[in-house]
Amino acid sequence: MGSQQNELNLHLKVFENTQFSDEFLNTKLINLYCKHMIHTNLNKDSKANRLLAASYKAGYEFCEWGSHEELPSDLLHHLNIITKMEDDDYRHAVRIVICQYCFCERPVIWSDNLHSTIKYIREFGKEACLRDIPFYVIDLTHLEDPAAKGYRDSLNHNISDILGAVSCAFSRYNRSNLKELIDIHYTINDLLNDNIELYTFHNNHLGVIQNGDPARIVIEKSQAINSLYFPKTKKADNEPSKIQFKE
Repeated sequence: MGSQQNELNLHLKVFENTQFSDEFLNTKLINLYCKHMIHTNLNKDSKANRLLAASYKAGYEFCEWGSHEELPSDLLHHLNIITKMEDDDYRHAVRIVICQYCFCERPVIWSDNLHSTIKYIREFGKEACLRDIPFYVIDLTHLEDPAAKGYRDSLNHNISDILGAVSCAFSRYNRSNLKELIDIHYTINDLLNDNIELYTFHNNHLGVIQNGDPARIVIEKSQAINSLYFPKTKKADNEPSKIQFKE
């Protein structure tokens, strides 16, 4: 099976069920690289704003989450999408993109479906690993020989869908191929720390506060419980304003 991308002759390999290494399967979801941020402050030196500036330099104009829908940094919009996924018992596979950049010794592992990834983190907790969720991989370790790799029958067999996923993966590579951007190491954990509501808002999985819970867990559970008193369409009290930041 062949395709063409950026004037390269590609030889796409498809593996329906791949035996991934334990090291890879034990990758925590919160440690995956994150391509989006939400404005929470005006500090240009914050990790999120440095990601935004570097993404513009790399040619990616939609780093600010929701900007492609003309809803930049609209936290409520994303909360509604994620809680709707939960209400619908959404179980779709997450696309994981592995990129090998010439300036990196180790491959970089991206989540390319952020809403889905956060949905699974809310369900299984912040210790959740790739082995806990449905996912498939587009492996761009060797650009001339990309590979689509399924895990536990998670790979869609439709050739058009596979080629579309590969195209999206190449887009992720091209729009992140900048040492300055990768060195920021902005992960999903950073996004959740910047916007704690993404993890706590109407999250029924966190449960009640237990004796011995660490302070962070107590805060998260308290926020989750308090959020249940408000409708899912309520505007979050600290929802960031739609500030435009570009360098």
